[in-house]
Amino acid sequence: TSITWNNIGTDNIINTAEMATATLSGTVSVIGTVSSISVSSIVFKQGDTTVHVITTNLPAIVNNTWALANNSAWTSKLTQGDYTVTINLAGKNSDNQDVTGVDSTTIKVDMAPPVQPTFILADDTGALDDDKVTKIGTITVASLEEGATWQYSTNGGTNWTNGTGTSFTLAEGTYAINAIQVGQIDVSGNISSVVKNAGTIVVDTSNPSFTSATNVNFEINAAITTTVYDAQASNLNGGNADDGITYSIKNASTSKFAITTDT
Repeated sequence: TSITWNNIGTDNIINTAEMATATLSGTVSVIGTVSSISVSSIVFKQGDTTVHVITTNLPAIVNNTWALANNSAWTSKLTQGDYTVTINLAGKNSDNQDVTGVDSTTIKVDMAPPVQPTFILADDTGALDDDKVTKIGTITVASLEEGATWQYSTNGGTNWTNGTGTSFTLAEGTYAINAIQVGQIDVSGNISSVVKNAGTIVVDTSNPSFTSATNVNFEINAAITTTVYDAQASNLNGGNADDGITYSIKNASTSKFAITTDT
């Protein structure tokens, strides 16, 4: 008899999702005159170790074909590694003597999920070393298995994009906790758990600017304490709002002068 695995794709590897629907089937070739032919047992082995034997509720041979339905009684015994399936046939010849037939096939089972990937901001350019505020939205992805594919989401898992290489770029904006998610699928089709951002990430690619609708008039040689324009910055990390801030005055292309805080 032939032996065919069904619902497992074309790679001859059974992953977790495929094991839930995998079946076996075959076509029996009869040589000579044989009657009452049937499947007498189905044996599953890993190496020399028998892991499961089916001797009851065996599939019937109808029009020289048989099929073994998916059932956790036998699929649960196939967990990881290479397995050999042997189909044993039995029948009677024209002299009413017992005749037997046998055939085997080997399949690989891989139901181990890949590791959870990791990701970090490639360059945290904020005022603090690890404040998750940056002007560069590149995210670096690591812990990817060889041959695996990976996807990422920037809206909490609602939409996914196929990743390429080992990075992707966030658009300008604020990404709340769990908004950024990354997962991978190994070569067998097993899916990893998803890694999510544990803290808010802010990508700010716009230069700060101050505008005023008020015209300010002051005399030549005015006192240096004269207020021309009062610009105020906000510190998203708390503390002094002006820390690390430089204010500049310029026209369309040329900087006139710049001052730092407390000058």
